[in-house]
Amino acid sequence: MKTKGYNILSKGGSKNKWGSLISLFIQEKDGIIFKFQVSAGNNANLYLDNLSAQIEQIKALGGKWDELRGQIILFKRLVRDVLGSYGKTFGGLSGPGCEQFIIQADSSTDYGKKLTSIGSFDKAMRWVYNMGFNREASTVIPFNKVVDKIGIYYQDTRMVKPLVCEPVFWAKLVNAARKYVELNKIEMSEDEFASLGLP
Repeated sequence: MKTKGYNILSKGGSKNKWGSLISLFIQEKDGIIFKFQVSAGNNANLYLDNLSAQIEQIKALGGKWDELRGQIILFKRLVRDVLGSYGKTFGGLSGPGCEQFIIQADSSTDYGKKLTSIGSFDKAMRWVYNMGFNREASTVIPFNKVVDKIGIYYQDTRMVKPLVCEPVFWAKLVNAARKYVELNKIEMSEDEFASLGLP
């Protein structure tokens, strides 16, 4: 179904004790795909509500959401195209997970509830490297030992849902972060970017 430049690829829904959640996967005219969720019921607490609160904090810090969104897209490209691990099906990070890695990256306290500075791809990669790589032993620190540092918060209930990914993906992400730090270049060529996924 197409409408005003947007293509609705699929739709689905689920019922919960608080009501219904309707999900639409929409493709923009430029090919960018995003998920849009609508709730029907009482006391629904959606990730988008919390993201909106984070965006307001980013603006209050003098940041621009469009610029940060570009950093998120770059990180999603790394997860999807270079590491081949976008979404639960591939054992990696979902869209919200990628967003939180950029938003929280050494730039927040209390699992992203309070932003202290503007995140970026560079900060996220260095954050992952510092959390996940044991420099003395030259080994990856297992995800279950760092997961308590990363989460998605739920503003209304003040609860935190830990980010979930497979150990294999975490190892690939830490390896990519290690290569990025060693490369020490914020601006990379396409070949350099692709090389972050090499063993």
